[in-house]
Amino acid sequence: MIYEKLHNRFDLGEMGEKVEVMKSEIGFPEIRASPNIVQIINNLSDINFIQKLHPTTIAEYSVLLASYSLYLTTQENKYKAYVNWCESNLEHLVGTMLPDAIGYGFDEKNLIIRANHEKCKELSDQKLIAITKLEVIRNTSIKLEFITNSLKNLYFEKRKRD
Repeated sequence: MIYEKLHNRFDLGEMGEKVEVMKSEIGFPEIRASPNIVQIINNLSDINFIQKLHPTTIAEYSVLLASYSLYLTTQENKYKAYVNWCESNLEHLVGTMLPDAIGYGFDEKNLIIRANHEKCKELSDQKLIAITKLEVIRNTSIKLEFITNSLKNLYFEKRKRD
């Protein structure tokens, strides 16, 4: 019974549809990763490859990496929203079961409910996985920003020499 209420309260698919409608209303571009971005990143880890690049190619790679960074930001935002959705539903479940929970205070009851209710355990697991993915994306974005800035600097240095 509680899960049905929860499911009717926040439907993830419906929320996704509303976001897509909002994005189309404001003219938000569809952001995708370049199909060869992994190869570009792998190539940039080879100093011999980088030394042979023409300044224009370096600038193009910098733009592609910046575009990929924007793509990662959209993915990061999706995971943030999913983590918030999980937590909101966990709070809702806890709130509906709080009066019947055994414990001395809110924190204790909250932990007991989250640890023992099947739907809470499932949502907590999903939230943990999403948080882990979110952290991987954040860390990758930080490193990617450093590489992009380094490429820009290299572009200017090579242009000065030419």
